[in-house]
Amino acid sequence: MFPNKEDFREEGYIAEELFSDNQDRSQRLCRSIQQGVELGVFTLEDGLNAYKVSKERYISFVAKTRV
Repeated sequence: MFPNKEDFREEGYIAEELFSDNQDRSQRLCRSIQQGVELGVFTLEDGLNAYKVSKERYISFVAKTRV
């Protein structure tokens, strides 16, 4: 989503929700977990449980982004 909702119209948010696919959503969730772990906000296990992401999916994401 956009950082400041006041700068953008509601249609942009609706389109983002309608046209985003599961892969994009999965990548956003995995990126959030990765950042939370790096910042020490939570452990990997806690992040996976909170965001309901499997360990296999997260490992796949890390493998693709750490090339």
